[in-house]
Amino acid sequence: MKSLLRKYVMKLLGLGILGFLIANLPWCEYVNAVSTTPAWKPSELIMNSSYDNQRGDRFLAFDHYGVPSVVTITTTGAVSFARQVDGVGWKNRTIGGVNAKHASLAFDRRELPGISFGADNGLNYSYFSTTTGTFLTNLVDNTAVTGRQWTLGTAVAFDLYGRPAMAATRNDGNFGDLFYISDTNRDGVLSSADLLESVTTDPESFPSLTFDRQNRPIIAPRYLSQGIFGDLDVWMKDPFTGWGLSVVSTNAEEGTPDAVTGSIAIDPTDGLPAVAWTHVISANNSQLWYGKWNQLQSQWDLTLVTNNPTSEMGSESLAFDPGDGRPAISYGDKTGNVNFAWFNGTSWMTQVVTNTSTAFAPRTSLAFNEYGHGFPAIAYITNSGAGTGQLRFVVDPPIAVPEPSTFVLIPLAIVALGGNIRSRRVCRQTLLIS
Repeated sequence: MKSLLRKYVMKLLGLGILGFLIANLPWCEYVNAVSTTPAWKPSELIMNSSYDNQRGDRFLAFDHYGVPSVVTITTTGAVSFARQVDGVGWKNRTIGGVNAKHASLAFDRRELPGISFGADNGLNYSYFSTTTGTFLTNLVDNTAVTGRQWTLGTAVAFDLYGRPAMAATRNDGNFGDLFYISDTNRDGVLSSADLLESVTTDPESFPSLTFDRQNRPIIAPRYLSQGIFGDLDVWMKDPFTGWGLSVVSTNAEEGTPDAVTGSIAIDPTDGLPAVAWTHVISANNSQLWYGKWNQLQSQWDLTLVTNNPTSEMGSESLAFDPGDGRPAISYGDKTGNVNFAWFNGTSWMTQVVTNTSTAFAPRTSLAFNEYGHGFPAIAYITNSGAGTGQLRFVVDPPIAVPEPSTFVLIPLAIVALGGNIRSRRVCRQTLLIS
């Protein structure tokens, strides 16, 4: 009896210690990432970058320890990966590729990066190998059809089991194929390809890929219409019925030189897809839209986020605030602005983050740090006017992120609890890639 009583006393003591530690460790609690108007830090230069050959909405990503990384195409046509290292800045690794185009970045469940890109040799997938300590590249497909090359758009993502998948377009500017390529054998090799559509008038371009809570792949390409405007569509693969298509909007932006596809993401509060896109009305008049899938009515609920009657907007990137599940969008405009829009619970707010002093819409990629203090960050690419520019990074950091002084006491609390609680990763982690 005394032994049993002692056991429960120790557990209560452990709970008390643990509660005190949690209450005094604000560096690990979740907060609303955008609760007031963001206060962006001055931007950081990461590297020189191609502007023409790096489009899409996912060239910035945080790993689950809150460390940002980027991928881009260099001015010499190679794929380059960079991550932020404390006390050092941005460290770059050249992955390779000849005349590479439109790289996309995502992290797997082991916090290791996967990268998709097109190049002269075909469609490629690069991943970081912990065995060699280097990036290894697999040629996924080198099939060209009457001049159609894998050089117009890729998107990479990992499903809920940690398996890589890609959406990619094989295109020659007039004819195009949209593919979904996955790892069905669970061996890390992208070997199974689904041809979603092959078109001869309105080729798909620059897809955006994600997975919902049921592990269904969802792709948002856009028709590059030969007319004034193109359609924004969403493809979803049901495990029983296969791929299905729904039209979000018939007024999506035409394939102008600064245009990219709609950006798709999953709302963490209900697991439903949402998409952001721009509608160019005329040369100096455009709108930014947000659409959310309505499960009950089987339709897209559309919201006009903002209207710009004096400039074209584009390069939109959609992400959700991990603190409250609200959507946010980064986008550029042809006055050189990098812009940020966020939903505050009742309405959409907009803000100019920085100006690049050019007459080109910067490419943008938005991501949130999803661990510890959630906060938004934007990677963007400027255009010097010659199809090249700079890849830069700007962040709205949390107000305070103190280092833990009592972290060493956590193991004592775990011991006192008899090891009956789940371990939690710390906010800072020794990284495999430095």
